[in-house]
Amino acid sequence: MNTRQASAGTWTAEWVLGDLERLAVRCSSRAHFFDEAAARLKRAFAFDGACWHTLDPGSDLITQHHLQDLEDHFPVLANNEYAVPDVNKFQTLARAKRRAATMSEATGGHVERSARFRDLLAPGGFDPELRSAFVADGATWGALILVRRAGQPEFERRDVDLLDASSALFARAVRRGLVTEACEGAAAVADPPGVIELDAAGCLIRASSSAEPLLCELSGTTMEAGVASPAIHAVASATRAALAAGRAREMPQLPSSAVKTAAGRGWSCTALCSARPLERT
Repeated sequence: MNTRQASAGTWTAEWVLGDLERLAVRCSSRAHFFDEAAARLKRAFAFDGACWHTLDPGSDLITQHHLQDLEDHFPVLANNEYAVPDVNKFQTLARAKRRAATMSEATGGHVERSARFRDLLAPGGFDPELRSAFVADGATWGALILVRRAGQPEFERRDVDLLDASSALFARAVRRGLVTEACEGAAAVADPPGVIELDAAGCLIRASSSAEPLLCELSGTTMEAGVASPAIHAVASATRAALAAGRAREMPQLPSSAVKTAAGRGWSCTALCSARPLERT
């Protein structure tokens, strides 16, 4: 173990878990909780980047993500999560006995077998990956990806154990944050449905006149940012996978996800199917 890794684990797992429990009660917003939780995890073990996710417990689709020291490549991640066979998918971890696992262990030490390693980790200069799903009362509320730079040691069993033990705690914190943010959010107003049409690469082809203000609200900034949001890409990627899997059937079941806008309002994001090989969300 190198000096950087050895100097990181100054707190025991019990101390970190206790501090996380207190933090989960205090933090009202998810972003604040994620930032503070990452700082506490680093007291037990080192990592170079983190990606926190909020999942819709009804569909298990990613609705939002929060990056720490990582570039945003969410379309690649969403495609891997919903349309590409790979190890340690969030749904798989949520239903496993242990809610956390490393890519190295899942691939028997041959991480190059993972499409996510080839398409996302390696190009970004990362190697060790540790993932966990946040599950409480049978529902999945979020997930976490921790990575280390290429050349750094693999995550240890005790690191995996800590995230596994934190699963329900993190789930309750995300759930509490969603409820608090909903109570503080803008009052709901009547809106017509917004329809956007995406090509196979996730690029916008056309949008209804009602879609632009909704997409601006979704991102909190611009329509373009709304189209590029994790919620839209997750549903689009899951739609591509559903259409590919349902070619032998008359009509596959297409995904739907509950999402929260930057203004705090809750929406339903539902895939529709056009006659052409396009995804409409």
